[in-house]
Amino acid sequence: MQDGQRRTTDLLEAFLLELPGAKEHLAAALYPIMLGTAMGILGETFEESEDAVQDALISVFAYLRKRGEFGGNVEAFAVTVTRNRCLDLLRRRRRNAGPGALQGRVDESSPDPLSKVIDEQQRRNLARAFDRLDPDCQNLLIQNYFQGKTIKWISRRTPGGKLQFTYYRRRRCLEKLGRLLNLLESDVE
Repeated sequence: MQDGQRRTTDLLEAFLLELPGAKEHLAAALYPIMLGTAMGILGETFEESEDAVQDALISVFAYLRKRGEFGGNVEAFAVTVTRNRCLDLLRRRRRNAGPGALQGRVDESSPDPLSKVIDEQQRRNLARAFDRLDPDCQNLLIQNYFQGKTIKWISRRTPGGKLQFTYYRRRRCLEKLGRLLNLLESDVE
């Protein structure tokens, strides 16, 4: 066992024994690795990463208190909880974006104004093509791409839905979307 891990194990034991200041010392030991994990997943937004770490620390402490013991690697456990919190945040962010987020957004990394206009036109065409899809295709694509639902999850909730057929339906919907997009883009030229 390495010195850092031994120190964390000692801090964990002190926390479980409810010694004064043990919670703060354990939090201080876990914080850097948890923050590094959060920033690696969420990007360089410190505030959002800090929030994820705080939520994860609360969950880690609640779990450890409830169990009263812990035989595993508390650092690995804390990283896993942090990663799951970050993934939940990303899913929520994607779910809240919805299909309307395709309209009216310009990529700020575009190098020049002409690229921004072209990007905006492509986004508008994509949103218009999406609106022309039949409702079944729209629902399937929204559930899969915007709400983060798996094809397996979607097929279970489709009457008579078979997994392979749901994959087939998604492929057909994407092909339709591609054809509609090509039609709209060819109209512009």
